[in-house]
Amino acid sequence: MNALLTGEVDAGWSGIPNVVSLIKTGKLRALCISILRRDESLPEVPTCDELGYKGFDVATVLGLQSSAGMPPTIVAKLQSAVAKILREPEIADRLKTLGIHLAENGTAAYAKFMQDDLDRYTKVVEEFHLQIKP
Repeated sequence: MNALLTGEVDAGWSGIPNVVSLIKTGKLRALCISILRRDESLPEVPTCDELGYKGFDVATVLGLQSSAGMPPTIVAKLQSAVAKILREPEIADRLKTLGIHLAENGTAAYAKFMQDDLDRYTKVVEEFHLQIKP
């Protein structure tokens, strides 16, 4: 972000919460949103799909994770407690301001998203023969 703000690089990519205040104050210019719907915190910014990059849908998703052996009853209690906190008006308003959208799809949907995302990026890495250099 510092390289972008100082002009060292011409373009960058970030989750909305990291840049929304910079966009609103004019320090950065948003070119597009990388999900298929416009964001409530930046409704004037078109989606990549709207700009002709059809089907471009790359979201930043946050989720809670635990060890694989956590008992389902504990998982359910944690999900319930976190969902309750995230629905509190002060928290919900702040998340909305930051461009964070809540989805209460549950453990199976989150696991599917994680697997689909892993599959998508694995394909890109393989297709372009990308490697991590030490």
